[in-house]
Amino acid sequence: MTAYPLQFTLFSAVTSAQALSTQSPVIQVLGRNRHAVAVTGTFNASVLIEATLDGTNWATLATITTPQVTQFTGLYQDIRVTIPTYTSGTITVTAITQRT
Repeated sequence: MTAYPLQFTLFSAVTSAQALSTQSPVIQVLGRNRHAVAVTGTFNASVLIEATLDGTNWATLATITTPQVTQFTGLYQDIRVTIPTYTSGTITVTAITQRT
């Protein structure tokens, strides 16, 4: 049985001061094991895709510095995005997650 995909926007057109002071909402992905994250825009920044199993301890799944779609498989409780370094540009991050 395949679950319908869950699509969400983690960041929508983040710029300047917002980038360093904001982390995305935490998205609960329990029971879903396939995830894709699209980072788009023209930017000079680092975007971290992070996951947690317990809601407290976060691990970095990927560090993205150019527009791209990254796919992950695995069971996590939550995923989020943070932007630890930002110089310029606009960043949009969307994701989709699904159970197979």
